[in-house]
Amino acid sequence: MIGNAKPLLNPSGEIYGAVAAFVDICARKAAEDRIRQMAHLDPLTRLPNRILLMDRLDQALAISQRNHLRAGVIFLDLDNFKDINDRLDHHVGDQVLQLIAVRIRESIREVDTVSRLGGDEFIIVLPELHDMADADVIARKDDRRRRNGMHRRGIGRSGSRPAWGSAFSPTTDAMATR
Repeated sequence: MIGNAKPLLNPSGEIYGAVAAFVDICARKAAEDRIRQMAHLDPLTRLPNRILLMDRLDQALAISQRNHLRAGVIFLDLDNFKDINDRLDHHVGDQVLQLIAVRIRESIREVDTVSRLGGDEFIIVLPELHDMADADVIARKDDRRRRNGMHRRGIGRSGSRPAWGSAFSPTTDAMATR
């Protein structure tokens, strides 16, 4: 709600009333929020999309460098995911992607970001790593959660398996002396 008011004055300058106008902008604000979400979130999983991912990656690198730590990126691709869509239908494939998004979110730290690039590809940004073993712990935790959730739904036997890849920011001289 936005508004504006102005006093009404009589000839002697005394206020005898007011004129006010108010406009309900709730619908406009809701539309702006939807546009912002569409610009930065994947519609299926509600995870950050590529645009927001790049921003979070830049932040992770800057924070890690400032704190003399490492940043990591884990790339997850589901091998043979097409088989789920072909054999079980696309709505089941969508459910699998949503489940994977939830499981990854449950496995990462609050400072980490998980993003869906599209299709069956996910990226996890890991700022402030003390060493590469920190990323391995997160990846193993996620793998266990994801497998448990998929097996309980009968999807784990579909033949789709995750392929992982990771990369880390270089060490700095300050880190090497720790």
